[in-house]
Amino acid sequence: MNDAEALARALLRWNGLGARADAAAPALAAGMTAQRAAVQKAYDDLPAAAEPAWFAAELKRGR
Repeated sequence: MNDAEALARALLRWNGLGARADAAAPALAAGMTAQRAAVQKAYDDLPAAAEPAWFAAELKRGR
């Protein structure tokens, strides 16, 4: 089990899935990992000059 699966399992158990969390954790972990990769790619694709403006806009939105 990797860190993403451990986190997914903990989240699923916390949300009341109990033993079913063990079966669902790998799929959730894969989705979380793919989402993180997509966000990282979007961030990496930003031009360096746009980064401060983008970050300031995100801070204003409270993210």
